[in-house]
Amino acid sequence: MSQEPNPSIHDITYPETDEFVYKWNHIYVNRGIYLFYKRHENDVKGFNFYSAENVELRTYEECGHGSSIDCIIWGVVYYDGVRHLYYGDYQTNNYGYHYYPDIDKICLCLGALVALAKQYNCIKI
Repeated sequence: MSQEPNPSIHDITYPETDEFVYKWNHIYVNRGIYLFYKRHENDVKGFNFYSAENVELRTYEECGHGSSIDCIIWGVVYYDGVRHLYYGDYQTNNYGYHYYPDIDKICLCLGALVALAKQYNCIKI
């Protein structure tokens, strides 16, 4: 049974809102890993985030489906810190349990997430 290849970043939507994450702001984390984020609207302090690796930020026409990505973490940050945190995504065929996860990648993403939360005063100290 063959499995569909993972999508490119241009195919990925945020699981809670169905917005394309490549249209959001993003920061480079390390080793082809990006953290995409969109601040909440209506004066709600916080943001949604989606971190992925093997990201090609070229246009869809340039990279098409040849650039297969993997979600590392995604979730929601509010005024008091990270409220919801998920590992992997159904869209990239890696949601849920991870066998021998790359802890270094996860730590890099969490570090970038904490720095971004501090930047927007969303960390409870």
